[in-house]
Amino acid sequence: MTLNDIQRAALVLYAARQVGVDGNLEQMKAVCYILRNRQRAGWGDGNWLTVIEEAPSVAGNDPLDERLRLEDRRLQNLARDIDMIFYSQEDDEISRVCARQDKDRPPIFYWCFIHRPIRDWFARTIASDPTNHKMRAQIAFMMLYE
Repeated sequence: MTLNDIQRAALVLYAARQVGVDGNLEQMKAVCYILRNRQRAGWGDGNWLTVIEEAPSVAGNDPLDERLRLEDRRLQNLARDIDMIFYSQEDDEISRVCARQDKDRPPIFYWCFIHRPIRDWFARTIASDPTNHKMRAQIAFMMLYE
């Protein structure tokens, strides 16, 4: 096992836990791409594990208390696709969708699920500041912000 294996596994587990049982694979991938945007922008000194560990401090929602199931097809598919996200072999699907709407916008760094309670910090700092944190896309109940 390598350190990259550990980082990729942590990314998959974090994304799956963020989305929960009511989410979909596209939302899981969005979480991974957003964390990749943060890592590329130098958050957590560019360290994947630090980016993942610090993600709850800027989360839109409190973490879910759900157990992951290995038989979950979404989890299996994300694990299958994680290398293309982690190693940047695949275009950022989320940014590609947003680029059609607005080509010169900054990357997406935040998300929240509007059908769950939104953290006060997120509502005040991100959702209430469209000048600096424009809402760029929506995947079902998941809102994505700059």
